[in-house]
Amino acid sequence: MTIAPYENTINHLEEEIGRYLPTRAARISAERQLKDAKLYAPTDGVIGEKQQVAMQETERRVRELRKQEEITRTDIDARLDATRKFIGYPGIGMDHLNGGLSPDARLVLTALTATALGLGSDAMGELGMMFYSGLSTLDLMTLLDAHSIADRLKARRLLLDLCGKGFVTLDYRAKQVSPEDFNTVEVSLSRRAFCVILEDPSLETEGIFTDADGKE
Repeated sequence: MTIAPYENTINHLEEEIGRYLPTRAARISAERQLKDAKLYAPTDGVIGEKQQVAMQETERRVRELRKQEEITRTDIDARLDATRKFIGYPGIGMDHLNGGLSPDARLVLTALTATALGLGSDAMGELGMMFYSGLSTLDLMTLLDAHSIADRLKARRLLLDLCGKGFVTLDYRAKQVSPEDFNTVEVSLSRRAFCVILEDPSLETEGIFTDADGKE
């Protein structure tokens, strides 16, 4: 079967933000519900019939969402590969950001693109992520499935690396920062990364105002 390349970066982002992010958010949310259900289920007697049915339904939903997420990710990646082969190196949109982006880095940048476009609520609403100015580092750790200490350290290093490359900005809102403050830092796309991902140079000057003489 021939895999069709993306016509442009907007078509690709529509699938990432409109299909993949909502499915991933729904899967993570369902896994949270299942974990809570198992944690608070009675252990000294028979679980009520309604509770048992509800837990089985949540388990089924988690399985379906995991499968759907995997299929969606595979489909999008296959079309990206086809696009890169069709138009040549480096590809489209996010591919133009230097730095050899990992899948986790691309996920973070895609989520931040969604919030920058005012689509955070639509894409990640099931996780309570509906900010229009950015996501906190803790929000992004949730999206990255960072549970263990190693996962969380990896996520912190990833965000610091993206900041160092100029792809994102970290708003600490304080001069002196303690380690735990990092969890609530707001993360946003840099203006340059935003225009590169959308392949629209005019976006780099978005938000720059001029005075009466036309000077910045």
